[in-house]
Amino acid sequence: MKELNLNDIKNIKNINDIIILVKKLIFSRFGKVFVAGGFGAVSQLLSYGVVFKIIIVNLNVFNLPESILISNRFPLYPKFFLAQLFAIEVGIFVTFFINNSWAFSDKKLKGMLFLRRFLKNHLVVVGAIVIQLVIGQILASIFGVGVIRDYVYQIVGILVGLFWNFYFYQRIIWKTK
Repeated sequence: MKELNLNDIKNIKNINDIIILVKKLIFSRFGKVFVAGGFGAVSQLLSYGVVFKIIIVNLNVFNLPESILISNRFPLYPKFFLAQLFAIEVGIFVTFFINNSWAFSDKKLKGMLFLRRFLKNHLVVVGAIVIQLVIGQILASIFGVGVIRDYVYQIVGILVGLFWNFYFYQRIIWKTK
């Protein structure tokens, strides 16, 4: 199937054209990265709710305060921050593995190269990690924390981080020399 281009959108005449366009989008490199990121996001959100929220937020195994007041208008939420950080790491691993196996299968990494690029990937996605954590803390400081809100904050951060990751994946992790 050919890659998606602007003429595909201009030439839509019926539902079959839309179906073909959607297939091209999903199977384009960006579409595959988006789907892989979707699996990573779901893994992040599930691990947050099933593991890290329970251990870090509810059981408070690290004995963290509920919030730390940075200024009279900006509290930080260390339990949410740490639980979110661990969940992000799960999502990063899942996304990297799927991207390597599917989205960038023509440039698949193996052995030590896989490990080196995985570590390099962390240097690349640190921007997206920071984006997610900062968005989470800013939104939590404005609207507070809570079960639904915590997930909404993470989803917003994931969507913003997607663009950062896609840009750097293509230029650093799976680049062609």
